[in-house]
Amino acid sequence: MKAKVCLVLALCLIAALFSVNVFADRTVELKFVNSSVVQAPDKGAMEELVAQFEKENPDIKIVHIGNNPPWAKLLTLVLGGQTPDITQMYPQDIPAARELGVMEDLTPYIKKEGAKFKNSLVPKITASGNFDGKQLVLPFFAMSSAVLYNTEHFKNAGLAAPQTLAELTKASVKLTDGKSRWGMGIVGSKAPKADSAYSRLFPIMRSFGAQVLEQKGGHWSAGFNNAKGVRSIQYLTDLVNKYKVVPPGVTDASYNDVRVGFANGRIAMMMTSNNTVGQAVADNPQIDGKMGAFLFPKAGFAKYASMNGCIYLGILKNSKHKAEAWRFVRFLLRPENQEKFAKITCRLPVTSASLKKDFIQNDPALKVFAQALNYNEDYPPVAENGEIGAALVECLQQAILGKPVKEAVSEAAKKVDSIMEKAKK
Repeated sequence: MKAKVCLVLALCLIAALFSVNVFADRTVELKFVNSSVVQAPDKGAMEELVAQFEKENPDIKIVHIGNNPPWAKLLTLVLGGQTPDITQMYPQDIPAARELGVMEDLTPYIKKEGAKFKNSLVPKITASGNFDGKQLVLPFFAMSSAVLYNTEHFKNAGLAAPQTLAELTKASVKLTDGKSRWGMGIVGSKAPKADSAYSRLFPIMRSFGAQVLEQKGGHWSAGFNNAKGVRSIQYLTDLVNKYKVVPPGVTDASYNDVRVGFANGRIAMMMTSNNTVGQAVADNPQIDGKMGAFLFPKAGFAKYASMNGCIYLGILKNSKHKAEAWRFVRFLLRPENQEKFAKITCRLPVTSASLKKDFIQNDPALKVFAQALNYNEDYPPVAENGEIGAALVECLQQAILGKPVKEAVSEAAKKVDSIMEKAKK
């Protein structure tokens, strides 16, 4: 009898071990290329969401492949035959992904979810991921452009949020002592990536009415080699050299440099996106509650200008686990998860109802960035945005370092024209 009991127990143990192994074998690993896990405070927010997803979906495990920007890593993996399953993507990289044909069309997945899901997302932001009738990517979180400022500095100086370029210049001068504090911070370095400076230069150029590219006869060429383009670069150059309201070394100033300077009170204002709000608090918790924002003043343009800096989500066409990947995408786009991520990171949610919540509308900075979403513009729909951005940042650098602005703009336009000529071949 004892031997039989032992035999039964042994068989049960073997069966249990076998079932565990079978379950483990059935666990799908989704490789997720994203920038969230390599920056604060996004890392903690993403890990919290992933833990919740894996709890709700025990048959799926998310494997992070962290890189900023995601596209650089994604391209390396795809070309190396190691295609991941899901990726984040900056808007300027979507045209290149379209040309390579590596993204799954999400249109059938969206249709299957129904109108309620589709209508829950901000239409303007969602449309930016649609090319030729194919929804290549969906927005994960929203970003726009505005001037972030230290409300304490403004209050102590008796200043209100500027509404015109003249008021912006005047406030910058008043807030600068040239030693411990400067009125304006400008991201002027191409390191670690030109995108950081380009993304802040783009909306300023558009505020002056300058186009980065213009299309004539089906061909793209530089659209800023004119008075509007010159004025936009001249304005920034004057802030540095004429009014001296920007910290020294602007051509070497990365986004991290300027953001940390702002967080620690050495810089009173900076043209940036809403992610800076959360990152500044991570840099210096004492800045929390001391930030406001205003739209960059119209400078000859008929409307305000903001850059579409949203981060998108896409499924790779060659993924072997598309159904599981969609479950993760769908999970991230649930309103409650959008709001959870936004509250931690200050990235704006892409679900329309969430943008109306008190934690955004009662925040003096986030409510302005939410308003700026109405003015978001996409980068030109070409695969060469990285090269174009680098040329424009070099233009700003050369002007700041003393080259006549008109000459710097003309040289940048020639570089951009050359880039687009090569793209035709």
